[in-house]
Amino acid sequence: MGWTVQPLRADDETFWSGWQRLADSRTIRHPCLEADFVRAAVRRFGPAGDRLHAARHGDDAFVVLDRAGAGRWTTFRVPVLSIAPVLLQEGDAARRAPLTTLFAALGPLAWTWRLYDVDPHYHPVPGSPADERVCRLTKHTTVSIDTVGNFAAYWGARSKKLRGRISGALRKAQAQGPVTLLCQRDVGAMRDAVATHARLEVSGWKGANGSAMKPEDAYGTFYREVMEAFAARGEARAYQLQVGERLIASQLCTVSGGTLVTMKTAYLDEAASLSPGRLLDHLMMAELFADPRVDRVEFVIQASSSDLVWATSHRELLQLDVLRARPLADVLRLKRRLVRRAAAADAGADTATVNAP
Repeated sequence: MGWTVQPLRADDETFWSGWQRLADSRTIRHPCLEADFVRAAVRRFGPAGDRLHAARHGDDAFVVLDRAGAGRWTTFRVPVLSIAPVLLQEGDAARRAPLTTLFAALGPLAWTWRLYDVDPHYHPVPGSPADERVCRLTKHTTVSIDTVGNFAAYWGARSKKLRGRISGALRKAQAQGPVTLLCQRDVGAMRDAVATHARLEVSGWKGANGSAMKPEDAYGTFYREVMEAFAARGEARAYQLQVGERLIASQLCTVSGGTLVTMKTAYLDEAASLSPGRLLDHLMMAELFADPRVDRVEFVIQASSSDLVWATSHRELLQLDVLRARPLADVLRLKRRLVRRAAAADAGADTATVNAP
């Protein structure tokens, strides 16, 4: 069986039920690759018309594609999707659905398709790095924390500087009142949890620049739908950090297959001196090490050095450009080499100017 490609609708039960069956069969799962999550993203953020397409290779592979125009296709990409909406069977089955064979279903005019935010841990992408029709580009680093073992051992292995900084923030917070970490898990609590999270965003810099989530806008509706769907099966966590009666931080999380993902974080700007987001992370991790349903935490972020000190592992997310023919891939590689060379030359020129007498 080969690939089939057809316009995608959020109410396409055949596609989404097949997607979820494949997700359930995998030993390595990611909450953002569950059908409830991807489907909600399509429903709330999918472009109008027939741009989005469902690509399927039997029961071995599912992809949400976006027609970018002029023979170009990409994976569907919106801010809430931190990982490419590409679901592949593990092991030999993945090799039976090579991404380079998708062109036959995309039509004779298709010459390239791009996969954004490919995570090697969750995407068993067919083909080797030597595949001449696939161009790989490293985009950014992401981090995770394995919660097997005990929290004391994990925390003791962090740097002295980090431990001291969090201890200081905790003492400062405790001087203002009792520090309490709340965790909402019930379906009925999710609407209020998302609304509370939104109020924190609106109160800060995101509210000032107009980018804050609101309870009833597309983002607020998306996160409420996702949190309620996951909560219905006991796989949602809405963490809230209070100092006295004041809420200073919130984190929305989902779980599947032992993996918890931190989808969205907000904190009270007025409490910035308490490092509220990091303090919440610390207290949350202490709980998660004792949670039998979680053995891995994914921080879906573009990690900086301050994130790496929390991690037990990190990896690079990729952008894959799949070309119909090798000469096209060669042209793309040459273009990238020239861009890198020009950037290096500009950097050298800037350095020479700075050091000029």
